[in-house]
Amino acid sequence: MDNQKGDSRQTEPEHVMIKLWKVAKSGKTDQLSEEEKQLAQIMIDHEEEYGDEFTAYVNKEKSDEAAASEEYPFLHMTIHAAVENQVRDKDPVEAYQFFNSMLEKKIDRHESIHLVGCILAHFMYDVMVEHKPFDHEGYKSILKKYKGKKPASIYEASETGFQ
Repeated sequence: MDNQKGDSRQTEPEHVMIKLWKVAKSGKTDQLSEEEKQLAQIMIDHEEEYGDEFTAYVNKEKSDEAAASEEYPFLHMTIHAAVENQVRDKDPVEAYQFFNSMLEKKIDRHESIHLVGCILAHFMYDVMVEHKPFDHEGYKSILKKYKGKKPASIYEASETGFQ
């Protein structure tokens, strides 16, 4: 994929995601790496929810700063990809077990990925905002604790920091 810099208001990761969106929309993903193909497919899978926002970034109508007060779609895609990889690799195994527990409850695959992502995002906040090391044991513990719960309970617990 082309590595030219985009709009100076865009971060490098944002620029990469914008280029992936353009390629995904064109359908010409054969030149992408496997990781890029995965992200492009995740973006297409979220087109109904985030397509207008992706396009706004492409058209330079938004920048990272403009997204500060709303859900940032590129972060959502990144967390989604991370969870997909955790489930695929069974690393940590608790993510895989949680995911399968949700499937057993008849939660669809996409929502099950989002539920793991909800928990992962809680722990990523401390890394990104508080500049703390990732709490692997805490993450695994919460996945274990909540794998038997219903999605509504998990989302509710995420609002209170999984206390």
